[in-house]
Amino acid sequence: MNDCKRTTIPIGSDFRVKIQITNLGENTHLSDNTVTLVCKFRVATAEIELAKSDLTQLDQDTYVAAIDSSELARGDLYLETHTGVPDSAFDDGVRNEIVLTDTLITIV
Repeated sequence: MNDCKRTTIPIGSDFRVKIQITNLGENTHLSDNTVTLVCKFRVATAEIELAKSDLTQLDQDTYVAAIDSSELARGDLYLETHTGVPDSAFDDGVRNEIVLTDTLITIV
């Protein structure tokens, strides 16, 4: 059973979200210059898009996004990550991975 509980954040508050992406491939890490990352934080009526360069790096596979909730709207917050990983098995040499995650944060 999942013990995670939804957290509420008042609109107008600043908060941080940790983004950790592992298992990108042998000796490949999120911090590699050849790996791209775009994070889209969204509620039903608004979205913020942050590139890897907009995030704070914690370690080779973990970044933190600082969010100002006044740039969004009230509602459940979702994170959609777009990761581009070098992979010779693909025609353009890049494997694109898109993952949508419920952050368990509600902006109120």
